[in-house]
Amino acid sequence: MAVTKEPRDKILARVLSARHEQESHAPLPAAGLDDAQWQDLRAIIEGLVFAQRPIRAAAQKVAQKHGISQQSPFILSLLQGGLVYPVELASALQVSRSLITKEITRLQDAGLIHAEQDPHDKRRTALVLTEAGERVCGEARAAMARDILSKLGRYSPRQVDQFVAMLKDFGGFPTPD
Repeated sequence: MAVTKEPRDKILARVLSARHEQESHAPLPAAGLDDAQWQDLRAIIEGLVFAQRPIRAAAQKVAQKHGISQQSPFILSLLQGGLVYPVELASALQVSRSLITKEITRLQDAGLIHAEQDPHDKRRTALVLTEAGERVCGEARAAMARDILSKLGRYSPRQVDQFVAMLKDFGGFPTPD
């Protein structure tokens, strides 16, 4: 029997439609939300979850091209942004120190980063992007930017600013006073 590949958008629409049918008969969430409030909240949750997919896909293409892990472009971007200590990277990505250590070793083996003594604290080692690391980071950022900007193009600058502020709030980023 031949198996046809259903497009992702159709699959998601079917799943979300079935979920909506189930939820219309389900008891209200324990948080005390009415059905309309829960539907709005569910849409936000699903939006946040599904919004990551094209970003991760863009990073994965760059990672595959350079033989690095899918997490590596994000680590390179954080390094380029000023997080230079493994403990900072682990905290920012909410992963264990051992996982960051493995990723750092892979990135060093790939020639994308190197470690050097911190000029401000001789007891610490800082991670630095190599020229190759800068190029790979730039490729990953460009790939992610293309996807994001293509979607943000239909929104006003004010709407984009509000969206950024909300994402920073959800992500726990410090906000300027």
